[in-house]
Amino acid sequence: MSGTSRCDVLRAGATLAAGLAGASIPSPATAAPSLAVPHGDRWAHDYTFGHTILFMEEYHRGTMEILGCQSGELDQIGELTSRATHVIRNGGTVWKSMDSGHMPHFEQQETRRGNPRILKEHNRDFERLKRVEMVFTNLCNKDFLAARERSVYIVCVTVNYHDNEFRPQGFTADDGLHSNPDGLMLRDVSNEILHSHVPYYQ
Repeated sequence: MSGTSRCDVLRAGATLAAGLAGASIPSPATAAPSLAVPHGDRWAHDYTFGHTILFMEEYHRGTMEILGCQSGELDQIGELTSRATHVIRNGGTVWKSMDSGHMPHFEQQETRRGNPRILKEHNRDFERLKRVEMVFTNLCNKDFLAARERSVYIVCVTVNYHDNEFRPQGFTADDGLHSNPDGLMLRDVSNEILHSHVPYYQ
């Protein structure tokens, strides 16, 4: 693969994903088994939650749409990976705190088999974030703002569990867990925002 850059590889993969996402997808009537209520089972409709196709089929379609959206952000993703590589090669650490929702703590533990241990979990210990280091996070609070002000490079990744400026105002419960008690948004604390494209209502 001499002469092929990381961006070329990423672009090729995303082009394939975008192609698949844009490919003709069978209509719900032919794509998956029907979820019609079986004859004589008056309770079965309670378990479809109003869906007319299988959950896995719906999940697959949504995933392909997200991959298609991300294909337009390969340059940004390539630049971020290059920056992360530079930080590590110069003896720094690339941190993470983006384990909200579907990426729980125990799945990302460094001791978990298969974890390449490239990104380190800072466990909300903001003093560990040093100047010119880097962090990927789902959060936006005053601790991240302070870290950015001391030259930590903050990359905020949008997530459907926490309030941000890409969700309708008032959508998030004002409970301090999913809302932002410091009154800050991703743009207020970050150097860059990376969109996950997971629907905010998911």
